[in-house]
Formats: sequence, structure tokens, C-alpha cells
Amino acid sequence: MLELDKQTSMENIMMIKRIFNRIGITNNYLRLVACKMLCMCFIISTLAFAQSSSGGRSIPLDPSWTPLSHEEKMLLIEQSAPTVDRDIILNSTRQGGDTFADAVAITFPYYGSGTTVGYENNYGPFDDPTNILCDPNSSPSWGLASDVVYKLTLLESMNIVVNLDGSNYDTALGVYDSSNTALVLANDDYNNLQSYVQCDLSPGTYYIVVDGYSTSVGDYEIAVHEHMPPEEFAYIEVSEEEAAPGENVSVIVNVDATGYMLGTGSFTGEYYQGNPGSSPEFGELVLTREDPVIDFYWEQNSPDPSMEADHFQVRWTGDVFAPVDGNYQFNTYSDDGVRLMVDGDTLINQWYDYAGANFYADVTLEEGYHEVVLEYYENGGWAYIHLRWTPPEGFQDLVRPEGEERVLNAAEFEFAGFQNHPVDFTGITIDPSFDDWSMDFNNTDTVLYVAMAGANGVYMSELGTLFTLDFHVNEDAYFGDVPVDVIHGILNTDSPYWEIEQGGIWVMDPSLHPTEFDLLSPDDGYMLSINSSNLNESTSFSWAESTDPEGNDIDYMVYYWPNMILPDGSEYSPGFVLNYTESLNSFDLSHQGVVDALSSFQATTANVWWQVAATDGQWFPSLDFYRDGHVEVPNSDNLNFGTGDFAVSLWFKHYDQWDSLQVSQQLLVKHNTGSDRYELQLNRMDDEMVFLTAYVGDNVLFSNRTFRDDHLYHLVLSRSNGIVSMYMDGENVGEMVSAGNTTSDESLYLGMDPYYGENLGGSMTDVSMYSLGLTYESVTTLFENGPHSDIPGDGLVAHWPMDIENNIGDLDPSVLQDVSGNENNGTLNNAWWAAVASGYETYAANGGWGFYVDISGALSVNDINIPMEFALHQNYPNPFNPITSIKYDLPNAGNVKLVIYDMMGREVRTLVNNNTNAGFQSVTWDATNNFGNNVGAGVYIYQIKADGFIQSKKMILLK
Repeated sequence: MLELDKQTSMENIMMIKRIFNRIGITNNYLRLVACKMLCMCFIISTLAFAQSSSGGRSIPLDPSWTPLSHEEKMLLIEQSAPTVDRDIILNSTRQGGDTFADAVAITFPYYGSGTTVGYENNYGPFDDPTNILCDPNSSPSWGLASDVVYKLTLLESMNIVVNLDGSNYDTALGVYDSSNTALVLANDDYNNLQSYVQCDLSPGTYYIVVDGYSTSVGDYEIAVHEHMPPEEFAYIEVSEEEAAPGENVSVIVNVDATGYMLGTGSFTGEYYQGNPGSSPEFGELVLTREDPVIDFYWEQNSPDPSMEADHFQVRWTGDVFAPVDGNYQFNTYSDDGVRLMVDGDTLINQWYDYAGANFYADVTLEEGYHEVVLEYYENGGWAYIHLRWTPPEGFQDLVRPEGEERVLNAAEFEFAGFQNHPVDFTGITIDPSFDDWSMDFNNTDTVLYVAMAGANGVYMSELGTLFTLDFHVNEDAYFGDVPVDVIHGILNTDSPYWEIEQGGIWVMDPSLHPTEFDLLSPDDGYMLSINSSNLNESTSFSWAESTDPEGNDIDYMVYYWPNMILPDGSEYSPGFVLNYTESLNSFDLSHQGVVDALSSFQATTANVWWQVAATDGQWFPSLDFYRDGHVEVPNSDNLNFGTGDFAVSLWFKHYDQWDSLQVSQQLLVKHNTGSDRYELQLNRMDDEMVFLTAYVGDNVLFSNRTFRDDHLYHLVLSRSNGIVSMYMDGENVGEMVSAGNTTSDESLYLGMDPYYGENLGGSMTDVSMYSLGLTYESVTTLFENGPHSDIPGDGLVAHWPMDIENNIGDLDPSVLQDVSGNENNGTLNNAWWAAVASGYETYAANGGWGFYVDISGALSVNDINIPMEFALHQNYPNPFNPITSIKYDLPNAGNVKLVIYDMMGREVRTLVNNNTNAGFQSVTWDATNNFGNNVGAGVYIYQIKADGFIQSKKMILLK
């Protein structure tokens, strides 16, 4: 059975390379080819759980369990050691502590997550309503599970929200006052199985206990923030506009303040006395007053000193404002009966005695005002009534009537972000709807101040476009995002809680892609049968012409994916094979070359997939990185710069391919597990914008312009005299002062950070490193000359052109050769020899196509196992320590001599010196001389002599 090891693969790939001109993968193979060759499967696991309603749950209470006393709670506060298993703390997401003593201190706003699994139950049950401040619900079933604790300190009175929405188990929630460990808030099942509290709290420290209903435990999500009533929100949107260099553009500023500052409203409450008994008629009207909300817990007291505590009825009437169209859910909680009418329709009709009951009703409301009437009666005993609603995609809140709509007479705004970009602010155009309004502005180096006012007021609900900010994009503007960000806004004299959608100007590349074209011949599915009669011929591969709308020349590249059928029936592909045809619309594939390639693998048939790419720029050799593909360069002294000067220059094109959770991709990194490092990476923001980021020691530098995909960038990171500069395409995009240490004992990595798993998706070429900083003039020259041009020699410590041509004859294709002479060679790991275009690329619209190859008619039976020419292959592995293998091909039998020499030409070891049969041969060397002694590290020459054929190659021994 034929076996192909890595060495065999590498050698035969090199043969194919000589036949087809270049091994590699196109710079865009990830989008056009990988989907045909690779299968990426992402399995998302979800946890499903079901809980019954609170009314039907059984409660396995421990009869010996008793809640902690005040003294026991105070003792826990004085303790310092957590009672939870330390492994759980270390392996959990950030969360609260186990007791009051080690509670995690938080500040507004706080959003966190954690688990209660494995913790002890130190608090609960939440069953004492004595000191509960808001929504005085409690139950002996709440808070019997494992719990975790947060600590919140308020310096002033505040209306707070604690929300466990998003948790995956049946939660319960308790809040304790630290001054006396009294339970002041409690809730269970506010939102399905999740807990939520909202209340005004006085200044002080409070402990928030995340617990469970009965013994329920699981993973939780927690949000703690100040409650912001809907009527205090307003929305502002800055549009995102596109413009090319040299064009004028206007950015639109829109404001939606429909529900903002509608005025303070109230329910008109009519209080009646008399008519005892269940389901009564209304008694005698004794009191009329304005109630801001319906949220009363009178217990056994009367609503007013003028009334008796029992046998009364109330009718509240008020107008509420629905901020959006949609479904609204109303909720009443009362003891005793209740009736709710909205716009004259009865939604709830429970006019009976109840010892505390929740009732719900859903209704579809249009945006605008709606009349709400709530009727309630108290027959005897406890008395309470609450009215809440839940708007579409919102949280439950008390129903609050609105007053008259406010009118806008003045507004002020501040904008920033564009001032340090190559655009000119030219003025403001106020929307025509603001008749007779005046406007003024002042644009400084950092902030644009805008003020507008008018005697003809505009209703808040009628606001829309206020004005446009007008700009001119400079001719030399770089492509990408120019932010226009709102940083402050006032309506009349108040500042709302702004919901902001920032915008700006997207400066476009005015260049257009090359036009579409098609593959022409041979047809898809063509059979290429090579025999003795056509062995010296070739097959032409052709395609239609692509043109550039700007009139630039078009260069083409043909790439193949051969899949060979081996003698044992298995399949093998050496990867992509590229051919640069420049402006030609065809490529002639040599039949003899195909036979040489397949027979080197002892194959007679193959399936080949092919495609053509066109660019209005130029193709350059490169390395493509994808998934875990990377290059590792072993640590050396000349790659460590301490706190001194250094520079990195490289060319890179990104393909905008991110995993769903990925936020960083690594270009280049050398660091240890501490802060001694230098690195370049791409960071993706929440708004999908990508920025270049550099680390030098502990210091971090972000580019002030975005990084766009499908553009070949020239990137430079340079430190001179303590100033670190970052350049993109010759432009300085960031500076910082840094004396950070760059020396570490770890390898240098291209395309991946192995410590954090930050992989890269893109093409890289022509990387160089220097032990001195690069001047602005040097950076400009490097950019203007383009990749694979002359580079500065002063201070050069490493230069990786990323061209496989540099490797032929010296190193195998798995080695990235440093041509600086400093031998900082790297090892390729799943990185591909490829090509990258300096311009846009267009791929054949009807490709790729496939064809089949059969060379059996050109070979005798023995030809498959006999080489067609003498050859000495590169040793593998190389560099090596201490064993390497050397393969050589003999088309006929004869005397063979294979000798190892040192760099002085002295014989070190004779490996072969005898008659050898024709065929594919190999021999190993264990780094010993003719006397069996180990030899030292260094460069050695191995030479073959056979029937007049003489060839030599280099290899490197490492120690």
C-alpha cells in the first residue's frame, strides 16, 4: 500500500509548483473556494427547562430548617471566609459573594451574571413583610435555595431596579438593609419565572440576594440600575451618509421626543363610602382628589382621614400615553374587587371579594392618548390596589397618566468625532418645518456647539428632522468612517435620558470593481485524456475579457485545485496551484507537465477544479491565514528590543471574516504571559467597526481611523525616542508615549496569538522588522513603492517577503525564510502560499469549473513507479534536530554517491556510495560524521552524483 508522509507531500508539491508556476491559494479563496472544500459546522447547544406555575408547585421544605436570626446575620457580616467551594468561584462567571461579608460591591449601572449552583442557603425565606417598602409581597417558599450576594451603596435617595430577567431557573430576589439586616424588598415570578423589584430607597448600603423559588438553582443574569420613567426618554439619530473624496455631504439629525416631557398628569380619584357586602353598588361620594399613580397599600387603614377603613369604593379616571403601536398588558393586584376599562372597553371585571389577587388583560393600542378608568371596592379587612402595565418590548411599570403635551421652543446640541478627520465642516441647514427659527453654531478643534430657538413652538410629538450638518470631504481623505457623534443635548432647559444612534460619513473608494466575465473553455466536466500521441501538446484554458471602469489594466490569475486518485484508491490534494497570466486571457497547460506531476505521486487520474480571478491592481505573492493558520518564528535576541527603538512594516488585506463571538484577530505578536510584549491586532467594536490596535509593553494604542476589508493596507508600528507611532497607508493614525518592555523569551507569531486563541483571516506579505524607528519619510517611501520593493537596510533584523520563490533550493515549503541574513526563519502551520491583489478582484461569474485527467495512456506499467528524470529533493524536516530524510529520484540504475559536506567543503559523512536500482529512493542522516560522532549545529551541504547528474542542496541542523 502506498503511504504519503509529509516529506513526500512537500517534495511532490514542489514538482507541481515547477510545472504550474506557483503553489498557493488565492487571496479570496476563503469566500470562493473554501465553501467547496471545507465544511464548517457550529453546534449550538441549548438548555431547555420547564417549570409549573407558582400555584401548582410543591415545596420540599426541610422541617428542621429555620431562618437566620438577626444576631446570626450580623455574625455572618463579621466573618470573612466564604462557605462556597473555591473551585466553583474560580470556574464561574463574575458574580456575587456567598455572604454579606464577601458580597461583591457594585455601582450603577451594573450588568453581570453567575450561578447559584454549589452555594449554600444563608438567607431567606423572604416571608417577613414587616419592613418591605414596595409591593409588599412575600412567601415562605421564596429564598430557600442556594444564594449569592451583591452590595450596593446609595449616597442619595434613588429609585432603583434589580432585574433577574434572562436567568435560566426559577429565581427569587431579596434586598436587605445593612443597618438592621431587615428585608426591605422581595419578589418572585414578576416576569414569568424571573424576579424584578423597583423601589425608592434611602441613602445607605443594601445587600441584594439572588436566590431561588423553593430549592431552585441555576445560572442567572442580573441588572441593577436607576429607574428612568419612559416620559424622560428621547431619541436622537445621526444619519450615516456615503461620500467620495472631493464630494459634499449632509448628515441628518433626527429627534423623536414623542413621549418626552408630556407634563405631570394624575388620575382623578372619586372616593365613595357605604354599601357593605360583596359586589356593592357605589356609595356616597365623600372625596375627590388627584392621585399620581394607583399604588396603594392601606392595610387596615382608611384611604383618607375623612373616610372609614372599610366599605368604600374608588373610581379613578385618567389619560395615559402609549408611546408605540402594539400590545400592552395591564395588571391589577387588589384586595377586594376591581374593574378596568380602557377607551370604554372593559378589560378586567372581577367585582368580587378577594384576599389578594392578580388579574391580567392584553389590549392592542395605537400610539397616542387613551382613557383609563379603574374601579375598586373594599368590603373589609386588608385593603390594597395597584395598577401596572407592560408596554411592547418593555418592562412592567406603574401606569402613570400624562398631562398636556409639551412644546419645544429651544434646543442645544454638541457634536464631536469628525474634527480630527480630513473633512471640512461647512455649515448647518435647518429643516424648513422650523419657520422663523434662528440657529447659531461654533465649531472648535474638538466640539461643534449648535443652538436653535423659535417663538413658534413645535410639539414634541411632531419633531423629526431638525437640521443637517454639512461637510466637504477633502480630496486626500482616506477611506472609511468619519464619526459624527452626539455628546450632549438639551430640549428647552432639560436634558433627557437620550437613546442615541450615532452616525457619520463613510468615505468610499471611488474605484469600481472589474466587470464580470465568464470562463470559456474547456467546458465544465471536460475529460483531459493524455496519451503518447498528444504528450507533447497542451490544453488551452480561456476566459472572456474583464474591463476596468476606470480604464486600468486587468491582470488575471488562474488557480487549480487538483484532487489525485492514488494507487490504493485514496484521494490526495496538494492544495491550490496558481498561475499568473498578467493580461492574457488564456493559459496553456502542458500535457508533459501534468504527467510529471501525477506520476510523481504514482497517480494516473485526477479531478481538478479551476477558477480565474481578475484585478485592476497587481498580484503579489503572499501567505493566507485562516482559522488556526499561523507562522511561528523562534525567539532570538535580535527580535527583542527592550525599551528601545524598533519598527514593524507589513502589507495586509483582511476579508471581514469573524467568528460570531470573536472581537480580536492577531496580525503579529511576541509576548510572554505578562506584559512584556509588542503586537498588532484588529479589534471589532459592537457597531461592527474594526480598528487597528497596538500593544507595547503595558501601553495600548488605537488607530483613529477604521480598518476596512478587501483593501491591501501598508501597516507600520514604530518607536523612536519613546514615541510610538502607528501608520496606515503612509498616514499617521495614532501616537503615544511608551517605554514599555518588548523583550520576551517567547516565539514571534504571525497570524495568531496562541495564548488567547486570536486567529486571523486574511492575506499578508512583505513583512520586515527593524531595531530602529522608521521616520515619516521612510514610511511614506515604503508605502508609495508598494510591496516587494526595495526596503531600508539600516537596522534590518528580519525580512519575510512571503514569496515561495525564496524557499526553492534552500528550504521546504513549510518554512518561511528570512532573507535578511539573520536566519529568523519561521515554520508554517496551516498557512497557505497564496497571492494577494493590490486592487479589487472579480471572479469568473460562471466558475469554478471542473475537469478530469487521465494519463494512463501516456505511461507503461512500469513508468508509474519509475521517475522520468534525476532529482535531489530538499531534506525534511529542515531545519532539523537530529534526524532528517533525503529523497532522490533515479530514472535508471547505476552508481550513486551522496555525501554531506560542511560549509568549508570538508566531507562530514558519506551516506550512499554503491549501485542503486532505478526508482524513488531515500536515506536518513542522524547528524553524525563518518566516525559516529555528533556534529555541531550549522549549515551543511549535501550532494548527489549519479550517471553524470550532480546536484547540491543546503540543510540546517539545530541544537
